[in-house]
Amino acid sequence: MVDKIADRGFKYHKTMGQIWTEVTRDLADSLLLPFNVSDYSSVLKDLGETFITRFDKEMRGHGLDTSLLQNAIENFTKEAEEFEKRIKTANLQDPFVVRRINDQLMQLDRAFLDPAGLPGRKLKRHILFADSTIDNYSGSSFPGLSDALVEISLGKNDDKQWKIVQKHFSVILFTIQSAAGTLKDVSDFMYNY
Repeated sequence: MVDKIADRGFKYHKTMGQIWTEVTRDLADSLLLPFNVSDYSSVLKDLGETFITRFDKEMRGHGLDTSLLQNAIENFTKEAEEFEKRIKTANLQDPFVVRRINDQLMQLDRAFLDPAGLPGRKLKRHILFADSTIDNYSGSSFPGLSDALVEISLGKNDDKQWKIVQKHFSVILFTIQSAAGTLKDVSDFMYNY
């Protein structure tokens, strides 16, 4: 069926194989992982602004201060900028420096994973990037929190949903601060004597 109808001569399969091979080769040959921290920071800012614009009134109405989210995002942005500056001045000839930077880059995205999963979805663990349970065709800013707030606006089990919002909001704040911590200079506690 594939050879006769879907992909005659397996041309698309071959092309996709070549693309993935090139991406893998590029990743393996890179001294530093090609992961732009400032892009991550920019996306986080956009997600935060979208969320606050949409849900600030409801959150504040129940005693949840969205300025805490803004502060966490600003702190992450500051750490991302400092991290980018350190990379520019780092001695990339030293394999330990390269290893430290790559380890920090790998830990960054892992820091945004919640081991308990999103509310009601144990298998979806990324607090920033997941599909919405309300609308599968669109993403949402902080999907676990947004979905619970939309459920509240639809009048579905308000008390239970507000408990979920309170808990997941604190998880989001902690996670963003933890992600910022992965970008800190791990040797800043040392002194030159």
